[in-house]
Amino acid sequence: MEIVSKELYEAVYDKTLEELNLDLDDLKYIDINAFYFKCKEWAYTQGYNLKSEIAGCLMCQRTSFMWSDEEWFNGSSEIEAVIKACEYILQQSKKGD
Repeated sequence: MEIVSKELYEAVYDKTLEELNLDLDDLKYIDINAFYFKCKEWAYTQGYNLKSEIAGCLMCQRTSFMWSDEEWFNGSSEIEAVIKACEYILQQSKKGD
């Protein structure tokens, strides 16, 4: 699964991959934890306040849920859920353009 899209990466950093001296292959090797925090900051600047919740137990698989504007996004980790939420926010912003 491609976890980080070119469009989201460019939106979060407000620069093209070319301006960042990156290409599509470089997205496979980014520091996902740093990107996760940038995504949360970016979502907030877009008017979304992400909240997380973890469902499961110690012996069960955990799932993180991100909530934003009454939408839920789940993933196998909070990082994955945040990125899914940000992809949604990006798509919503494109609709408004």
